[in-house]
Amino acid sequence: MPKEKLNGRRLIIIIVIVLIVLFGVWYFLNQRSKRAEVEVWGTSAHAVTAQIENSLLDLKEKLGGRLTIDIHLVCAKDEEGQFQSYAQVAQRPEIGRLDIEENKRQLVIKKYWPSEFWKYISVRNQGQNIYDLAWEKYVLYAGLDKDKVSEKVEQEGDELLSKEIEDFEKVKTSFKEKYGQELAVVPVVLINGQFYEGSPDTMSLAAAIAKPILRGKRASLPVTPKIELFRGLITFSWPISYSTNGLVECYAPLDCNDKSDKNGECVEVGTSKAHCVYTEPVQVGLTVLTSKDCLSCNTDLIVNQLKRDFKGLKSQEIDVGTAEGKALAEGLGITSLPAYIFEPNVQQAQAFQYYSQNQVLQPIGQAGQMTLAQVQPQVLLSREKKEKTMDLWIMSYCPYGTLAENKMINHLKKKPESFTLDIRYIVSLDEEGKITSLHEDKEIEENKRQLVIKKYYSDKFFDYLLKRNENLEGNWEEVATGLEINVVDVKAKVAQEGESLLKEEANLASELSITASPTYFWENQQFVNAQDLTKIDVFSDLEEKEQASGSCQ
Repeated sequence: MPKEKLNGRRLIIIIVIVLIVLFGVWYFLNQRSKRAEVEVWGTSAHAVTAQIENSLLDLKEKLGGRLTIDIHLVCAKDEEGQFQSYAQVAQRPEIGRLDIEENKRQLVIKKYWPSEFWKYISVRNQGQNIYDLAWEKYVLYAGLDKDKVSEKVEQEGDELLSKEIEDFEKVKTSFKEKYGQELAVVPVVLINGQFYEGSPDTMSLAAAIAKPILRGKRASLPVTPKIELFRGLITFSWPISYSTNGLVECYAPLDCNDKSDKNGECVEVGTSKAHCVYTEPVQVGLTVLTSKDCLSCNTDLIVNQLKRDFKGLKSQEIDVGTAEGKALAEGLGITSLPAYIFEPNVQQAQAFQYYSQNQVLQPIGQAGQMTLAQVQPQVLLSREKKEKTMDLWIMSYCPYGTLAENKMINHLKKKPESFTLDIRYIVSLDEEGKITSLHEDKEIEENKRQLVIKKYYSDKFFDYLLKRNENLEGNWEEVATGLEINVVDVKAKVAQEGESLLKEEANLASELSITASPTYFWENQQFVNAQDLTKIDVFSDLEEKEQASGSCQ
């Protein structure tokens, strides 16, 4: 072979080798540049926030500098500017106070002692430690001086927490722009600026965090192509990593539910090559039957969730007051609103198997349609309307129920005869027909007393409730005597008919499927959420600060 040709081939081989080496260096640097940035917006005395933080701690050990974590602690503010905890527990008000103080403490530690922050979090988040009022020992474990921490909390705690709340407003605005609904709960997790919708467990978070690290700017991991040079003289595959530090982008089918317009499937599950493959979804029709008069239907919330699960879902809304709506309700035997009716081809959708296995969907009608089975009724079509009547269902020892009672009674006193208020009681019957109640015997007995006073001393009933609710652990006889209610008579009537009166309440509560105290049932047809009460004319001037949030159930 001529020397010139030999040298030419050697030069080509050297160039190819150099290109391969350069490509390898580029690929290595490119892979190292792929990172995941995670933001958590949570609150300290909250089990799910703690679970997420613990999961991220584990993942940080695996990924090191490729994973950046930023923890934000937030709460709400009332009209007076007072902090309101997202971790408020009705039976344990101290939890809300602890949460707010702990938020401040963690924000201070994060700002001034960032290297000790995760040491502190690691022990604070173990078991029930998040509810422990004795925080000093966790600070000691992290190697910090409790007096210095307390001093900084006193100086800057309120300011730091207020800044977090202000920044959280931007997150909530972004959420509403994307999903068309208010962000009402914490924690919230963002991965590379995108809202994470999966589970708080380590494996689900690992899959979500691995995606941007593995994919970079790509929408998904591509099929590995073969590259041939010099008519096949040199052949190699484009190097694709399906795992990073032992993490893959899917461990289960739900890990591939990250695209709004594509179905995702996890292939090669359980191997180091597990990854998501995306396909076009089946177009499924959904009809939402509702009413323009329904105050708390909020169908957009459920439709948006369904569109996340059933990719390609096309929805339409029909009012039950129209001829089409009436015909649909009669034809399918629909007795409550809202109703969500899927076309028969929903069975071809990827999400159908999960929904059907968990009994979320059930057949309706004769044409193969399916409907959501676990929808909270907001309007009952079969009940006779009672104009301007509010049935307030409560548990007499539920703090949210007593606040609701006070709110409604005081509003009625301001606007007498503007509406009728009827207080009803949430109890249930066991298999043997015995009355049971969330707050046990003391609540059952108080319910009976209140029903007797309501029946035989109706003109003094609301005054009794207002006074009694001031101290439910106090002596009811003193309250009754002060209002000139005959205590001996009440006791006798409770013994005679208290049981039967309360069983009537139990049967009606069961018929209406009412379990949460308070429940507002308007005009004997419609359930109304507390935040929607001002949509009713007679409650339009109900002050926001008077409204009770939360429930017992």
